[in-house]
Amino acid sequence: MKIDTSTAPFSDFAPSFVPIMEQPVPMVTMPVIAQQFDESSFIDRSTSILDNFVESGQVWALLVGVVLGYVIRGITTY
Repeated sequence: MKIDTSTAPFSDFAPSFVPIMEQPVPMVTMPVIAQQFDESSFIDRSTSILDNFVESGQVWALLVGVVLGYVIRGITTY
């Protein structure tokens, strides 16, 4: 969906302030009410994200951080 930024035909939507440093002011004439969400693509993307997390070695950094945090917590508590 394209947001219309023209100001000529919609003078009611024109801003009542002067743009800062003469920057163009986008005028939204039609609000976005809802978006469609395809659930199957979400599962495909999450699988891809998880595969990348494992392949890049970040899972090992997470596990080392959890273990070190647990050890440090055990040492510093009384």
